[in-house]
Amino acid sequence: MKKTKISWSSSRALTHKSLHRALSRVLPRYAGGIVVDLGCGDKPYQSYVRAKKYIGVDKQGGDLRADVLNLPLKNSYADTVISTQVLEHVTDPQQLLKECYRILKPGGYLVLTAPMNWPLHDVSRDYWRFTEFGLVHLAKETGFEVIDCRPLEGFISVVWQTLAMLIERPTYHHGFFRTILKLIVKPLFWLIQPLIYWLDRLKPIKGLTMNNILITQKK
Repeated sequence: MKKTKISWSSSRALTHKSLHRALSRVLPRYAGGIVVDLGCGDKPYQSYVRAKKYIGVDKQGGDLRADVLNLPLKNSYADTVISTQVLEHVTDPQQLLKECYRILKPGGYLVLTAPMNWPLHDVSRDYWRFTEFGLVHLAKETGFEVIDCRPLEGFISVVWQTLAMLIERPTYHHGFFRTILKLIVKPLFWLIQPLIYWLDRLKPIKGLTMNNILITQKK
């Protein structure tokens, strides 16, 4: 299975890169056996997992079409649950973690990512933003043991990511103006964003991030 390539000409390249970097390191260590991917989309992180069985759950498709707040899976079914950039889209985040806890076997792992700083998306179904402390609180309230919870980016990435999306916004319009902007914007992003990513990793300024990653275990 081919791994996803990051397009540096995209305004969302930094967050995609940071998510893939983190999950490519975490999933080989914690994900195995029967893996359930909640809100799987097109399963962008499956290539990082060596699983006996990989089940993608999504309202729009996947292997199992279902509501992540009410999963049609038996108790203690999965060895690992993955949930990436889904928690902000559910009306009850605590219930999602309770479902993760319920379907996990004792000793099973939950790997979850969620945004802290990101523009509105999937409008009318975008409810929450999470600090690392908020994620830890939700996990402990559910009964999980927290193994790790940390930000994936720093101030530099957040500032540039916001600017990049503002720069790109006029290209959403149709016609000649859109064509000219794309001829300028895409090469600009391709040149600048790898440098921004490198600077943010070299000297991260803490206190603001686009996303956090949470790793927990069911005891």
